Amino acid sequence: MQITKRYIYPPRPVHDPVPFDKIGMFRRYGWKCQIKVNDLRTEFSIENGRVEFFTRHATPHKRDIPDYIPAEILKVCEKLGFGTSEWVYLDGGLLQHKNKHLSGLVAIWDILVVKGDYLLGTTYQSRYDLLAKSCEPFIVIINGKSFDIGLKLTEHIFVPRIYNDFDAAWSLVREVNTAAGWSEKTGGEPCLEGLVMKQMDAKLEPDLGREKNNNSWSARSRVCTKRHHF
Repeated sequence: MQITKRYIYPPRPVHDPVPFDKIGMFRRYGWKCQIKVNDLRTEFSIENGRVEFFTRHATPHKRDIPDYIPAEILKVCEKLGFGTSEWVYLDGGLLQHKNKHLSGLVAIWDILVVKGDYLLGTTYQSRYDLLAKSCEPFIVIINGKSFDIGLKLTEHIFVPRIYNDFDAAWSLVREVNTAAGWSEKTGGEPCLEGLVMKQMDAKLEPDLGREKNNNSWSARSRVCTKRHHF
């Protein structure tokens, strides 16, 4: 669908997170999952070789964006065959300074516009396939231990991997957080907050100018923190 350039609200789960031992229903219905990194939702609008940054609230991003990110976002668009002259809209997240181990990285969750075409009616699986063309793992090293947390796009940008096996994904969450020295007892900010479950064949619907949209096909499961205690 061709549209005039404007802000697009990203798909986002809005229901309360659930503990890992309660997500059996998502398995039964064939949903898949990704790790949930501790990120600040960031929208990347690319056109005419320029990158603009927005928050999920449709406001200009006021956080400091690392100097290397704009060039790497443009590199991602070229690498994936989208180009940088016509409008591309990437839904991602800047991994926050709260956790030193992954700070300064960018996770790309979705692509909503390609060459000016708003991808309404497309499934999440088809949009993920546009992003996941790299077979190279994205490796992070935390206190001497290596972890594969996704598919590498550039030095600092990756696509979180899709998992069929919820147990394997949750084990990765715990292993990364343990390596970083985080536990439910020590508190603080975990590197990985949990999982995001997604219905891969769900279709992108118009946001109609609402922040809460496209929320029926994703849900979150989090580790226990002071903010999210089960």
